[in-house]
Amino acid sequence: MRVGELLINLTSREVSAGGTRIKLAPREYDLLLFLARNPEQCFTREMLLDMVWGHQFEGGDRTVDTHIKSLREKIRPYNSYITTVWGYGYKFSVHSEN
Repeated sequence: MRVGELLINLTSREVSAGGTRIKLAPREYDLLLFLARNPEQCFTREMLLDMVWGHQFEGGDRTVDTHIKSLREKIRPYNSYITTVWGYGYKFSVHSEN
């Protein structure tokens, strides 16, 4: 699956950008894949916890913030794909470089 400069391999669960492999933790990969499959849709932390972590997850919603921060650092300089929607949550956007 290609999203902007990111290549997400659904079989091997690997992500690369510009020919360089990006090592992601399993939950980071799941979060990136979920957001990339739902571009331009806004999700609250609670929605992401339910959809990515599962309904039985008992941790706090700040877990999402921690994973988003880590994911952004790892996919740098493509971290602008994950956008904060202030007062609501997050969304995935691929902006044209033109």
